[in-house]
Amino acid sequence: MAWLQSDSRLRNHHKVEASAEDLGISKVQFIGHLHLLWWWVIEYKEKGIISPYGQVDESAKEFHISKLIAKGAEWTGEATDLYEVLVRYAWIDVLDNGDVEIHDWNELSGKYSIKKEQTRERQRKYRARQKAKNEFYNPKQMDMEAEVWDGKTEIAEVVSENTKTSEATLSQRIFSSLTRTIEVVGMICHRTRGADIIKLLHSW
Repeated sequence: MAWLQSDSRLRNHHKVEASAEDLGISKVQFIGHLHLLWWWVIEYKEKGIISPYGQVDESAKEFHISKLIAKGAEWTGEATDLYEVLVRYAWIDVLDNGDVEIHDWNELSGKYSIKKEQTRERQRKYRARQKAKNEFYNPKQMDMEAEVWDGKTEIAEVVSENTKTSEATLSQRIFSSLTRTIEVVGMICHRTRGADIIKLLHSW
């Protein structure tokens, strides 16, 4: 769920009163439209920058952005009227390339943006760990069999062609040797503990 900061002092801010007066609406209505715009931006333009969808002519860029702003704010009047008031009282800043940025967006969405970035970093680290684990043990590259004859244990290892080549990593070879050792111990003791340990290693 997206969220942002809303200062209680906004209700009596001179910019709110001036904006509402220019638009011919009440202060309460303007605050509502302003928050609707902010909520729309944090959902669909989380960096706070509003630009048209797709390629548009530079001369029509302002019009398309004003339509997006009106849609986000659920403004039913002329889109350009709302756009001009928001620019006039610095609720939005026009960038050099014609895009629009919500004024002080980092302050408005700061904590949410930080939390979202932290979540992305955790996901990135998790994917990195998963990738490292998959590189350490890849069942598609190793196929091992164990056979028991007359109470004597002998390991018959079937190694794939990839493993026989230099492509097999040192970690895979170590894992293969360790797995065989555990299987031998498990069979000698006539228990299933060896298989349990192997499952544990596979899930690690």
